[in-house]
Amino acid sequence: MKVLKPFLLFLFIFTLSNVGVSQSFIYRDLPNNLRNLSSSSSIEIDEIKTTLFRNGSDLTTYLPKKYNTSGKIDYTNFLQKGIDQNSLVILPNFPILINSSGLRLKSNSKILFQKNSLLIVKANDKEFYSALNIENVSNVEVYFAKLKGDRKVHLSKSGEWGMGIYIIHSRNIKLYKSNISQFWGDGIYIGRNQGNTSQNIQIIGSILDNNRRNGISIISGNNVLIKNTVISNTNGTSPEYGIDLEPNGPGDIMQNIVFDNVISYNNNGGGVLFAFDNLQGGNKKFIGVSINKFDDYYSKNSFGFYFDRGYQKYAYPLGGNINITNVNLNQIKRPIETFESRKSNITVNISGLKINNKSKTNSEIKGFVKNIHTGINGILK
Repeated sequence: MKVLKPFLLFLFIFTLSNVGVSQSFIYRDLPNNLRNLSSSSSIEIDEIKTTLFRNGSDLTTYLPKKYNTSGKIDYTNFLQKGIDQNSLVILPNFPILINSSGLRLKSNSKILFQKNSLLIVKANDKEFYSALNIENVSNVEVYFAKLKGDRKVHLSKSGEWGMGIYIIHSRNIKLYKSNISQFWGDGIYIGRNQGNTSQNIQIIGSILDNNRRNGISIISGNNVLIKNTVISNTNGTSPEYGIDLEPNGPGDIMQNIVFDNVISYNNNGGGVLFAFDNLQGGNKKFIGVSINKFDDYYSKNSFGFYFDRGYQKYAYPLGGNINITNVNLNQIKRPIETFESRKSNITVNISGLKINNKSKTNSEIKGFVKNIHTGINGILK
């Protein structure tokens, strides 16, 4: 399965335990001002329920007559039947246990989580699973998803691919105010399958907390927007970043990836990882990433750059642009980390950088970055 490949490359870089929680990691509760950025009120949920979902089907009617509201009984098949038979679905207003098969969403559908809705993944020993599968579909909207993974009760020590929301080979997908925590792998994974890249993906106003591998992994995407989102306490198995941009191979795409008002908080590996080695191939490839208004707190390093470590000696150098503006870094050990890279044609622009509330000029930024590692000349012009 191709999803397994790229992260093996980092085992020699990050000497962290592959199981459980890194010994040096200390969980930090999100302060209210950051949590409120992505919080949803009963009023907002009810408003969307009475407008977009006024003709929606309440999946409570698909449960057995004497259903349990404790979240300890597996109702996966009952919920899936309701999703298959309706385009507008409303989840029961109480916790529900689902198994490692997860729920598969269909094209041209919308799903609403109510105030007390919660999908809890049943303890399993699977190396790969996902709570919500968005695969080979289009025009899907998910509102107020609340998902809890099994990382604390996982029945095996192997694997790192238990996902909260798994988006591949899909287009026109909107996730609004999701709360995704405690997954064995990533909170959200965006990639491709059957040669088709996921495109037109919106992740708005979400919280991704205490997931084991990454908060969000983008493997292949075109027109992806992540806005007003908080990613926190990612820890457990490398690379442990809030956001990981890491293609699997030359067929992947990394175009028009936009982050707007994103907060990284206490992620054990770092804030944003740019790992593009595998994207190189026989054709010229161009990167297009924009980050505006990015705050990072307590991460080991805010930005990690790994562009070309020579895995494919005769591939074309990568090109494109990474624009990073309005950055505020607080209590960060290493603001920027790089690894020895060959010369690339990617231009990295960083402006409006503050470290511990102290502004840095462009010349200071370049001087600071170059002193981190000699390989930085391959990515900074």
